[in-house]
Amino acid sequence: MTYGPIIVSIHGLHLSDEELNVLQNPYVGGVILFSQNQKTLEQLKELTLEIKIAGQQANKDLMIMVDHEGGYVQRFKTGFTAAPSEKVLGKIYDIDPKTALEYAYQLGETVGSELSQAGIQVILGPVIDLDKGNAVISKLDRAYHEDPNIVTELATSYIQGIQTNSLQITLKHFPGHGADIGDSHIMEPFDNRTLEEIKALDLLPFQNLIDHNLAGAIMPAHIKYPQIDPDHTAGNSDIWLKDILREDLHFEGVVISDCLSMAGAGENSNVDKILAALEHGDLALLSHQTPKSYLEIFHTLKEQHYTWNEQSQHRVENWLTPVSIDIDTAFA
Repeated sequence: MTYGPIIVSIHGLHLSDEELNVLQNPYVGGVILFSQNQKTLEQLKELTLEIKIAGQQANKDLMIMVDHEGGYVQRFKTGFTAAPSEKVLGKIYDIDPKTALEYAYQLGETVGSELSQAGIQVILGPVIDLDKGNAVISKLDRAYHEDPNIVTELATSYIQGIQTNSLQITLKHFPGHGADIGDSHIMEPFDNRTLEEIKALDLLPFQNLIDHNLAGAIMPAHIKYPQIDPDHTAGNSDIWLKDILREDLHFEGVVISDCLSMAGAGENSNVDKILAALEHGDLALLSHQTPKSYLEIFHTLKEQHYTWNEQSQHRVENWLTPVSIDIDTAFA
């Protein structure tokens, strides 16, 4: 098994020659798909097969991931069950907790089965941020609940349903993107709470799911927490990722950056943002670039003699189970 440290996106319904060249570069470890990459279910299956074969032709593996939270954030529609937003499950829990947990498990089973059959390996979700009024979380119904214990319960049931299939999940957005501090897609948010305040609420679902071995991967937030680390976002911070996540919370899984094309990732060059994300994380996600831009990034990394650290490689390899494709018979 061999992967690379960078997750890229593609533009259409099938791979172009230029995109094939990008995917076969040693720095690429996988692809994130969006709505623009699906027209029908059969076409999507063909595309994911093309991606896997592209990797095998280059003697490497390529993971395929998608944002699939339900509600507002569900990339694939045709041929897929319309999943409710996470907040819907929280509202059901307030009325009947047992029904909500059963429904969360069943939803996980359905989502996992449909995505697995389409060739997807990684879900970027669930969101375990608290419902505290954030513009891109609460106002889009992406959070289960404001109570961290209810968030933990619902996420646990959902993930256990997902795990009945061969998919991996990604908890987001560590250490918590739920506060009313702005949208990191379009700005650089600051959360001025103390570590004690964050530990008492936002960190609880992460801690609980890590303790129960339900956190294969975690995505940190593009947010600065000046009381903890005034100089770095959570995704670039050795305090958050090394001292707190790895040492205090005992997380041994994969850290995937949130998309580095977001405003919250800062104004540095894409190369600098990738290097910063990989300094304490394992995978750098950079979407919506042209094939030419990706290749220029890879060229610069090669000129700088960048090599992916072995510890991150091992984490990713242990996390994923590659799908074996027989190239000679795949399209027979």
